[in-house]
Amino acid sequence: MNFKEWFILSETITVKDQEFRDPLNALKHIQKTHPNPENLVVTFTAIDKVGINPKSTYSTPFGIYFYPLDYVIHKEMDVEFAGNQPYINVCEFTRPEKILHMIKDNTDFIKRMLSGGTKQKGLELLNVFPQEEVELAKQQIKSDTIKNIFRSDYSELWLVTKQMAEKRASVALNKNNKKTTNEAVLWNANLRKCGIDGFLDHGTGTIHRNEPTQGVVFTANSLKRILVIPQTLFSKQGKIMPVRKSLPSLDRIPLNQLENLLKTRNLSDNDFHYLLAFAPNRDEMARLIVQHVKELSGDNINSLIGVVSDKDEMARFIIEHIKELSGDIISVLLLTASDIVEIARILGSDNINKLNGGHLKRLLIQAPDREKMAEILGSNNINKLTGDDVTLLLGIATNSMDEMARILGQNNINKLSGDHVADLLGGTGIINRIEKIAEILGSDNINKLTGNHVKRLFNSVSEDVKNYILQMLANDYTGKDSDIRFLIYQMETMEIKKASS
Repeated sequence: MNFKEWFILSETITVKDQEFRDPLNALKHIQKTHPNPENLVVTFTAIDKVGINPKSTYSTPFGIYFYPLDYVIHKEMDVEFAGNQPYINVCEFTRPEKILHMIKDNTDFIKRMLSGGTKQKGLELLNVFPQEEVELAKQQIKSDTIKNIFRSDYSELWLVTKQMAEKRASVALNKNNKKTTNEAVLWNANLRKCGIDGFLDHGTGTIHRNEPTQGVVFTANSLKRILVIPQTLFSKQGKIMPVRKSLPSLDRIPLNQLENLLKTRNLSDNDFHYLLAFAPNRDEMARLIVQHVKELSGDNINSLIGVVSDKDEMARFIIEHIKELSGDIISVLLLTASDIVEIARILGSDNINKLNGGHLKRLLIQAPDREKMAEILGSNNINKLTGDDVTLLLGIATNSMDEMARILGQNNINKLSGDHVADLLGGTGIINRIEKIAEILGSDNINKLTGNHVKRLFNSVSEDVKNYILQMLANDYTGKDSDIRFLIYQMETMEIKKASS
């Protein structure tokens, strides 16, 4: 081994006083310890700096492009673009409320356009532009349904701002009929004028079809870099690739050497899967890993329990040998237990109380018996849930909303904001479901709605549902918002006219 090889293999990454040799394990540690990991992203750069590349040639708005941290971890850093760059930059959103999250719009594009309806979000942000310019851009993108498919719930905002940038760039021509203004720059300016910092595309391919999951911000101050990791790269042939020895054949390595390897090597997910897939005895390998590997994630524990012959026996072994159980591991143990009551008893309240809102959501969503899970978690833990958590849990409980409402309790339901109430009411076009949601929310929560909430609701539902919501407000709304009061007055006036004609 030459000096350069030795130096690279000896480098460590320090994260909050903990050292890591594997960048992936460092990223996992950041995700596990950060209070808001959903706001963390990773961008790969050629230089030790995060900023907008003014020489970018892609047909996308100028900006800083990145991947969500959880996506990079899930892909084991094998991302589609720039994963081999020298610098890994972990950043967090400085204004997460100004990031728009793109999710799949399941409504068929053609049907939606023919019916005149739309589920597209964020179109009110276009009010900062002249109305005639916006309408012209909308007509242009709708005239080419093949090219401009609405892949996400923010597609129209994305495409309209692009179309306006193309139009302005085509007007700005020099004497040789060449564009003098860069479309990417104008597109960036349009989106910033809308008052947003950026987008995060959760797999819809709106930003680019070849990279369905990615994000972009339009100014450098939209991100704060919290860690930079120089990638450990080296190759005798000059080809960039990670320096990492492959694991030895498991049927040839003595037990003491295997134990030493587990103690000293930072296992990547590939290493972990290799050990479990090719172990002569998986139960024995699982026990060795628990005894000797210093850092185990919830995903690691889930893989271990998935291959052993007795899940609950392995859960007891894990609880006995891992001194400090993380919330991730505790949630996996509860979800995979055959006898959840017994595993919960062994874990004890001190461990169960380590669970945070993210763990609690996962447990209540995935538990085969939600009532039993809720009983084990207890009200003190369930009360850790935020309004966002409650909105998600009620929203997914399609056929068990009453059960979920009982589990959450009125105190948690009352954490909902007007935005949450609007999201729940607008999350479906089915009147019976809206009626059930309104019943669970109660008048106190319905009264949190404002006129802007109702207008947003009306952009996503049919005419019948609009009428039903207006009738519901007339019956249940006792708040003082003037816009809602006016809408109710209009409806009642129209009903009087119909009755008298």
